[in-house]
Amino acid sequence: MPTGELAADDTCVYSKELYDAESMAADRLARIIRENRPLFTSRNELEQAIARAEKVHQVVLDSDQRQASQSVQAGLFAFTLASRTR
Repeated sequence: MPTGELAADDTCVYSKELYDAESMAADRLARIIRENRPLFTSRNELEQAIARAEKVHQVVLDSDQRQASQSVQAGLFAFTLASRTR
């Protein structure tokens, strides 16, 4: 449930919930990349996972988000808008 709180980085202002979600996604992507192992055994398995997540969360990934997911699976580096390091 949105709280009305805001968060900002160097150039953008976000709702706190969106900023937190993007930050968590960036942290998880960084961990996946560091571990250097595939999350799924095939592209079909990845597509099925994306479809389940879209249904559960009632969202539809943009083509850029879908491509980023596939790139991470393929072992390529991906960025998100709120990426950060710890």
